[in-house]
Amino acid sequence: MKKAFLLIAAALLCAAALAQPARDAIEANRELAGGIYYVDDFSYRPQAPAPKGYKPVYISHYGRHGARYFDSNAEFTALHNLLEDAAAKDNLTPLGKDLYEQYAKAWPLIRMRAGDLTDVGWNQHRGIADRMVKSFPKLFKGKKVRVEASSTIATRCIMSMAAFCERLQEFNPSMEINTISSAACMGVLNPFTAYNPQIQPTDEGYANKYAAWWPALRAYSAKEVDPKPFAARIFRDPSRMLEGETASKCLRYVYHIAATRQCGGFEGDFWKYLTLDEAYAKFREFNLKMYLSKGPDTLVQGGRQWAFVNYFMEQLVNDTDADLASGDISARLRFGHDITIISALKLLDVEGWNVSARSFDEVADIWQHYRIPMGANLQFIFYRNGKGDVLVRAMLNERDLRFPIASDTAPYYRWEDFRAFAMERIDYAKHILATTKAPSKRKK
Repeated sequence: MKKAFLLIAAALLCAAALAQPARDAIEANRELAGGIYYVDDFSYRPQAPAPKGYKPVYISHYGRHGARYFDSNAEFTALHNLLEDAAAKDNLTPLGKDLYEQYAKAWPLIRMRAGDLTDVGWNQHRGIADRMVKSFPKLFKGKKVRVEASSTIATRCIMSMAAFCERLQEFNPSMEINTISSAACMGVLNPFTAYNPQIQPTDEGYANKYAAWWPALRAYSAKEVDPKPFAARIFRDPSRMLEGETASKCLRYVYHIAATRQCGGFEGDFWKYLTLDEAYAKFREFNLKMYLSKGPDTLVQGGRQWAFVNYFMEQLVNDTDADLASGDISARLRFGHDITIISALKLLDVEGWNVSARSFDEVADIWQHYRIPMGANLQFIFYRNGKGDVLVRAMLNERDLRFPIASDTAPYYRWEDFRAFAMERIDYAKHILATTKAPSKRKK
């Protein structure tokens, strides 16, 4: 009884945290303003015990790569050149000089490292593997344990897979771990690329400038942050920097450096150069972009932005059926990107990921991309009893998820019920693609 009470209390605390307005959460923890660059420590979350008689038999996993550097070498260089030029022209305030000095220390460490996995990211995946084995030790013991792992062709994903599998192998050196990273994996692991046969050229990508929502995002972003106060704090003569949006670009660059500092690789506090209002405004802008691109938006378009994830989810279901039938595989591990997890949560109608905003201004308080942090992972754990009945539970970042599926044992669901629900949602996503048009090609 006491254990059940503790589980309920923990769940209520978790729900309260998730319900906290985004600005309040960011005021309490500025790192959350980094959104998808947030680094969660994935501390142990209380989990509901399996129903009596059921034992774990299989794990199907999808993991986002671990913490990484910001993904634009051009921005790294642009900020370096901008601050160096301003310093040479004696156009930096004392705060601006402090920014210049801090960034000058970081520059040699981040130069040409855009998108690379950091040591923090490597250790994140070792930690996730460690907890997986400790939570389900019998799946990874013995001489006949087999694990299949696949990754997108992004180096940070390959390195994340390597870190995860290295830790598994340390627990059981005789474990057979088969790994692959290939274009052949891409359509499933990142279904928003041209490797997915459902994709049309103007559908491809995360930041698709052909998308119906792109002009609306540009208009929203233009009014979201006034760069003048920032420019006045950093530059002695801010008027020089307000021409050609230089100040706006500098603010954006500093935001990105501040957001990614927590990912490791260089030192310093870059949030101090932005006010809370500026950090929150940049968060809202970036959050809205993710929401429109792969979230449950209905204001601009009718689901075409996330529906391509059906290609991934159908493969996951088919792999699960085959692996459960054979009994040869203990775990199937997949390594990819945040957008696949975000869209899969919408496809599966998970509470908190399926609600559409009534306006752009409402998005930040009902949908936050910092809940898919670096190293985010979606795990499906399968259990079987002596009669051969199979249950499945799903976890996001090692927290149990609940689905709109009837079950006396939630968050454990009969596999046949979950499978039927997933296939129904997959068919719905396919219907969206069949009844909507790819964006028209226009000038970017």
